[in-house]
Amino acid sequence: MKTFLNSIGLISVLILNATLGTCQTAFKTYLEDPLQLKETTLANGMKVLLVENHDKPEISGAFVVNVGSKNDPADNTGMAHYLEHMLFKGTETMGTTDYAKEKIHLDAIVSLYDSLGMETDEEKRKVIQKKINDASNLAAQYALPNEFDRIIAEMGGTNLNAFTTADMTVYLNVFPPNQIEKWLDVYVHRMQHPVFRLFQTELETVYEEKNRSMNEPINNLFEYFLENFYKGHPYGDQTTIGKTEHLKNPSLSTMYQYFYKYYVPNNMALVLVGDFNSEAILPLIEEKLNQLPYKPLEENDDFPLEPFEGRKVLNVKSSPIKIAAYGYRVDGNGTINKPLNDVFMQLLSNDTETGLLDELRTSGQVMGTMMLNIPYNDYGALVVVNIPKLVGQSFEEAEDLLFAKFDSLKSGSFKAETLEAIKNGLIKQKKLSLETNSEIAYSLYEYFISGQDWNKTINYTSQLEKITKADVVAYAMTVFGDDYLALFSKMGSNKKDKIQKPERDPVISISTEKSEYYQAFSEIKEQPLSPVYIDFESDISAVELPNNSVFVQTENPKNDIFDLTLRWSVGSFHNPKIAYLANYLNRIGTENLTFSDYRKAIQKLNASYYFYADQEYFYIDIDGEDRNLLATIDLINELLQLPAVDQHKVKELVEEAKADLKFEKSSPGNIVKALREFALYGKSSLYLQNLTVKEVGEITPQDYLALFSEVQKYPLTIHYTGNNQGAKSKLGEIFKSVSTKKTQTTVYDRKVIENTENTIYFINQKRSTQANIHFDFSAGNIPINEYYKLNAFNEYFGMGMSSLVFQEIREFRSLAYASYGYCKPGKRPQNIAMFNGYVGCQNDKTIEAMQVMLGLLNNMPEKSERLGYIKGASIRSSLTSVPGFRSLISQIEKWQEAGFERDPRQDFLPAYENLTFSEIVEFYQTYLKGKPVTISIVGDKKQFDIKELEKFGKVIQLKTKDVYVE
Repeated sequence: MKTFLNSIGLISVLILNATLGTCQTAFKTYLEDPLQLKETTLANGMKVLLVENHDKPEISGAFVVNVGSKNDPADNTGMAHYLEHMLFKGTETMGTTDYAKEKIHLDAIVSLYDSLGMETDEEKRKVIQKKINDASNLAAQYALPNEFDRIIAEMGGTNLNAFTTADMTVYLNVFPPNQIEKWLDVYVHRMQHPVFRLFQTELETVYEEKNRSMNEPINNLFEYFLENFYKGHPYGDQTTIGKTEHLKNPSLSTMYQYFYKYYVPNNMALVLVGDFNSEAILPLIEEKLNQLPYKPLEENDDFPLEPFEGRKVLNVKSSPIKIAAYGYRVDGNGTINKPLNDVFMQLLSNDTETGLLDELRTSGQVMGTMMLNIPYNDYGALVVVNIPKLVGQSFEEAEDLLFAKFDSLKSGSFKAETLEAIKNGLIKQKKLSLETNSEIAYSLYEYFISGQDWNKTINYTSQLEKITKADVVAYAMTVFGDDYLALFSKMGSNKKDKIQKPERDPVISISTEKSEYYQAFSEIKEQPLSPVYIDFESDISAVELPNNSVFVQTENPKNDIFDLTLRWSVGSFHNPKIAYLANYLNRIGTENLTFSDYRKAIQKLNASYYFYADQEYFYIDIDGEDRNLLATIDLINELLQLPAVDQHKVKELVEEAKADLKFEKSSPGNIVKALREFALYGKSSLYLQNLTVKEVGEITPQDYLALFSEVQKYPLTIHYTGNNQGAKSKLGEIFKSVSTKKTQTTVYDRKVIENTENTIYFINQKRSTQANIHFDFSAGNIPINEYYKLNAFNEYFGMGMSSLVFQEIREFRSLAYASYGYCKPGKRPQNIAMFNGYVGCQNDKTIEAMQVMLGLLNNMPEKSERLGYIKGASIRSSLTSVPGFRSLISQIEKWQEAGFERDPRQDFLPAYENLTFSEIVEFYQTYLKGKPVTISIVGDKKQFDIKELEKFGKVIQLKTKDVYVE
């Protein structure tokens, strides 16, 4: 494979060295640092954290702010999160055509919101809100919505996002290496003179996010747990999204004060991970970031947390099944001994399922257990979730079993070899976490916020090696004391806040101009970026093994951790029992080894495995160390050839099926998936083809083993990413003796129900705070030489913050937090493409949301002035969309299956260069316009007039039981 460093990185390094001059600021580096972090603090106090990774032609960039929801004013909760939203709205020169004229109305809006916050009379509040709406529409005459997003897209930026936690706020995206100057310029600019325009519409969007969180029962239960666990501290007293009463009374003036208090460079960090030369780009970083002026930082409030005294018990009815949770306080992320805490948790529960708590589930003593680590900066938490059996086991009985395991850990009832295996497993996880830019970047966010010494982070492995059994026992004694929170939730649901749809007009901007900033930004020069294409022949090697098995290999250039996937060509489409077969195999040992002994043997090799199935294939994924590859294959082969007969595990599968069904039916977001399957495929819905709980109970262990024997007769493809040259011959020897292969007689290709008119399928959910709405229809067969048009259409129509769907549904009308619409090509040339649109909105916005989405589909607005950003986004993102080494084999297979004979970007890039707007319109008119739409809705019909739905098409009302098997 061509090296990205030679083709791109080296070119950009030479250019930058030639144009940027000599660095003035010295980097701080660390000995024995595998990441080779280069760290410095600029003159204005801003921290700069740089890690080079030349594997792919991309950079993950972020601005990290040391502020989170714990810093929100007690009477304005949700401020940090809401501000995160507003920093996408532009500045005094970006996102506006005339700020001086716009400011008159924006100042009026600030004043009106202050008045709204002080007013309690509901009628007077409506008058003020109407004035805010009027002023917002006047200000919108000058607004250029989503201009920031378009700028990022045009430079080839992807994964544009931001997030807020209790401790930090992060603004991030991925971009091509030749866009570093532009990226720094626009990110610095957004932090200089932000303008919180379109505030009213964004507030409604935050309401929608609040509704979305309230719609999931486990989210609500977890919030209640934290409220009591951190009582008296902002971690518990205020959620990140904020309280409903505060969202109803937002203060723009307080938000500006909040921004200028915390968003100062000496409270921020720049994080860059990817394909650049640190020394070369540092002068540019200094030039751009030092535009942010230093400002003395106010001391953050201290929030001491009173300790628990004894056992505190909460009893609620707020979950689909019985759930118990036990919370224990530990040090915060800024002070905790992370290696020791990780070992402690892994001894209790780990991916290999050899932990003390895992044994409760794998031995069938309880329904399930789980360990959660809450790494808040000030105070951390370890939460143990314990799920009693559905029938015949009380909370108390399950708790006795759990606490006995705690006592085992405190008494040191684990072997030294188990401790060593846990350490090796953590080292493997650490190596894997250093493979991707995003994972590395997140570790840098945490480093900056926690204030921990970087040496502690990079010396993780050496610290692990020093941990002794006595250390673990002492830590367990400290954690599992007498002071903790115990929550017991029985079946039920909690009361949810209701937020009503506001009576106001949409705030719509129709300007097609570009801002003063955008025009100056466009003048920033960029260096050319050479494409790096994947070669189907040379970048992977494929050979046939005995019995028509295929072995495909690619090398691992990063470390000694291999990936191995065995894939048989038969799936649950051909036999629905196959999905349960995977679950059964994940729970058993072999004829020679019990499950516990088998998993410990796997763990000793520092390996793991997982069986699963989809509609077409049956898989086992294996990973481990290359030096142990052959021994790992031998052990896996024992499971393939001599799986155990275990009736007890079959009973567990029945209990799990019951629990899964209860969870499925408790979530409107899950129910709409089942409804959508029914709407599109009728009786062929995956949810109706699934086995009933009764049918699952009728399958015997012998049935599973017979089925597994049949599965192994189907064609086998082996994917191996690693460097052990003995893998091919070892696997060839094993599968030489396998019986004659069957052939896959049916290809998974269900026929979509073709309606002649819009058809609406509806399930009423009384407790739902949101309506989940899907819009689907067939786009027919789209030739692969038209896929570049498909991609451009998706960019324009509904796949990003600059799209029509996002702007019309979320930005202008605040009808949803999540909304999208895109055309997805068929998996194979003979498969049809499908359009899928989605809106998740308050129930009382359902009718309006449908009007807007269907309006866009029936008469797509033609905004040809957007062609430039669409071309720029398509070209530059294609240049960087190179699959990583672990996904290389599967990506090539997907391309080949779709009908491509070479890397499709080789054809897409010149097509994007010559793209015209008429091609986007032509694609829409040929494949999408005027098609009857299948609409699936799950929501509360008391919040809207069901007769209004009939204006959109034929309405079919169903019940949840109609779309699930029992």
